Amino acid sequence: MLDTVRLGDWTVDIGAESFSVARPDTLDLVKELGLEHLIVRPAQSEARIMRSGRKYRIPKGLLGIPSDLDDPQVEEAVGPKAVTLAKQLDAEPWNVPPGCTLAQLVEARLGPDILRGLVEPVVAGVHSSTAANLEVDSIMPGLFTKAAGLGSLTKAAAEIRASAAKPGSAVAGIDGGMQRLIDSLTDDISSAGVQIRTGEAVLSVEPHGLLHEVTLVGGEVILADAVVIATGPNAASRMLSSQTEISNLLAQIRTLDVVVAAVLLDDERLTEAPLGSGILISPRTQGVTAKASTHVSAKWGFWRDAIGDTKQIIRLSYGRDGEVPPIDEDLRQAIGRDLELLYGADSDRVQAIEIRKWNNGLIQGRVGHSALLTAIRTALIQCPGIALIGSGMGGNGITGILSQAKNELQRIGI
Repeated sequence: MLDTVRLGDWTVDIGAESFSVARPDTLDLVKELGLEHLIVRPAQSEARIMRSGRKYRIPKGLLGIPSDLDDPQVEEAVGPKAVTLAKQLDAEPWNVPPGCTLAQLVEARLGPDILRGLVEPVVAGVHSSTAANLEVDSIMPGLFTKAAGLGSLTKAAAEIRASAAKPGSAVAGIDGGMQRLIDSLTDDISSAGVQIRTGEAVLSVEPHGLLHEVTLVGGEVILADAVVIATGPNAASRMLSSQTEISNLLAQIRTLDVVVAAVLLDDERLTEAPLGSGILISPRTQGVTAKASTHVSAKWGFWRDAIGDTKQIIRLSYGRDGEVPPIDEDLRQAIGRDLELLYGADSDRVQAIEIRKWNNGLIQGRVGHSALLTAIRTALIQCPGIALIGSGMGGNGITGILSQAKNELQRIGI
């Protein structure tokens, strides 16, 4: 999930550039590595949505679900009639069945305008999917249960937001970029005597008595007391092909490709951060190819300090429901158009562009995904000594995956 590119004179995150503080797991790792002094909060946290030619602020909430329908920004986004309808719907007795999609939940409790004007653009930006394709329990565990218990979706969003490990902004970052977390972790485990070998593909992981036989593509075989597989579900399924049940279940997990572009440009007109920390683009917005964009040098103060006031770092992401544009000259021209339509930037001011495709980079939690993960966890009980990290088991975020890692390592006794 973490990687960098060279953009001009600077090394910039092209993967995840922040982490969730809704749970403490990433914060705990940062502290354990002695990096607590490098934790930074966004200098700009107010992002925008673009829909039908309009740009408006995203109200405080959860995945676009407002935590307060009296917030003036909600009315600014969807209009007074939509707010009135949302209040009426969310005050009704609970009427949504479990196992529903996010679109079904939001439309039933808050109405179609909240769904299209707020939730759809946010979900598309975060998960590269439409809300109609995502199971609530997969992308936001606990939300449905809490909302049903409270009898209100907005009250549930408010409570979950207030219970975050660090209330306020939903994310934090590392001064200098997330790569510093990897570098520090690498140094920490190397100093403990761990050997790190990269660029060596694993062909299979099979039981061998009380041990496990790890076979590399080159033919080398390693015997291990325990094996931690920290990959996407496709690679994990292939490596565990001898464990037929788990392998078949992992093969059913749906993944999506995503393309991310990092742009360096020199344009003093963007110094005032016209879109705050960035913008999410509603599906079917004419003229814009990107699904989301982050004004990196506006969002993170350390980047503004590093590159100066006139230079800008902007990221744009592409891909909806697995359909991504090819990395070619047409995409580079689309990036220029998107910069102009979203930010008013002049494409002639662009000094560098780096583009990365993340194959199978996101998990798509469709209806039935939670049951699929439960079946995988059950099957893993029959595989002592094998831990499965990532592979959709912890969602799409760093914090969720670290939480899953703790549980898995405890299960196999590490």
